Amino acid sequence: MNIIKEICEKYGGNYSEEKKKSILTPVGKLSYQFRKGSFTIDNSKFEIKISENNGIATQTEPYILILEVSNPNIKELIIYPKTNFDRIFNFFKRKESIKIPKTVEKKYQFEGDFNLINCIVSEENFNNLILDDSISIKLKKESPNHLILIPNRGIDSLKKLESLIEILKLVKERINCD
Repeated sequence: MNIIKEICEKYGGNYSEEKKKSILTPVGKLSYQFRKGSFTIDNSKFEIKISENNGIATQTEPYILILEVSNPNIKELIIYPKTNFDRIFNFFKRKESIKIPKTVEKKYQFEGDFNLINCIVSEENFNNLILDDSISIKLKKESPNHLILIPNRGIDSLKKLESLIEILKLVKERINCD
């Protein structure tokens, strides 16, 4: 059974998948299938989706985990794995008053509202959870009702998916802190 279907069954959510589509190309067979699930945990509505490819193109689109947020005062937040360019840029950049733990700061780049970032990284559980994985988190003004998490290395177990859900819940709790 796939992970999206498992989590939907566990929390009584809805699961759907498109019929598997295949095409023959000069270099081999390519298959495509879109899967989507939605479920609610502790009054928080989650949605997870993936476009799965098989065959000659073994590259699969990443899982996208979305948490619906209802907040009129949305602040922007972007968290992603730090690149070498970010390390060089941060070396010359003026230091803001963000108090990010060194272990987290070495691995992740934080952009957005300084107060929100300080609030989020002050949560010890959040710091421990993101150090165990490689993820990207986005909360943008263009889509203010969606807190989006994308794991960079996929999801291979229900336990890992639940830890990603926990990360989103921790960020959602901290959105309104000042």
